[in-house]
Amino acid sequence: MQARSTSVPFFNSDNRSALKPFGDQGPALRTFWGDDIMISLVDMQAGSVVPAHSHPEEQAGYVVSGTLEFTMQGETTTVGAGGVFFIPGNVEHSVVVKGTESARVVDIFSPIRDDYKY
Repeated sequence: MQARSTSVPFFNSDNRSALKPFGDQGPALRTFWGDDIMISLVDMQAGSVVPAHSHPEEQAGYVVSGTLEFTMQGETTTVGAGGVFFIPGNVEHSVVVKGTESARVVDIFSPIRDDYKY
């Protein structure tokens, strides 16, 4: 069994550079992680699209601002500010920012996504 970290790290998210895994027109992610969980602060411009994809990690999210249209397993649902969503691991999903307002989302992944570590 690995020893767990005992430090209590704090971060200012404004000091973290952005990761853009879907290209310059896609979402800008600022990620932070511990031993078993990752949080990702996501900023998306109006009209931004996250193409259909899947990942083995479970994902939960909270929409801080904006309106998102999720498509998952052939069903499309709109989630606005204050909404919470869950995406099981290995389930294909896509997201579109609807309307003229940009969107901000807090995503949580478990276990952590190695491809979002930077």
